[in-house]
Amino acid sequence: MGAASRQYDSHIVDPLHVADAEIVYIGSTSDADLWRKINPRVKHLGCTFEKAFCRLARHLAGYKQRTGGSRYRHILDVLRAWFVYYAA
Repeated sequence: MGAASRQYDSHIVDPLHVADAEIVYIGSTSDADLWRKINPRVKHLGCTFEKAFCRLARHLAGYKQRTGGSRYRHILDVLRAWFVYYAA
């Protein structure tokens, strides 16, 4: 589930402008470009979840490590979630 990149959707766009969090996007390159026009901090990870999964896992693990959490523990959590997702 996601949101389209429409400048007039201020209820979506405005909070992203002031957010301290890193903003990542998984979807088409053209849609990512539209998001970056609205907010240059948007980072495109890939066109599909499966293609972007490894980059997303590394990105989240790096974020967890930068904020004082265990990178190793996060990677284990992501791998467990991945296994549950594909086992279902």
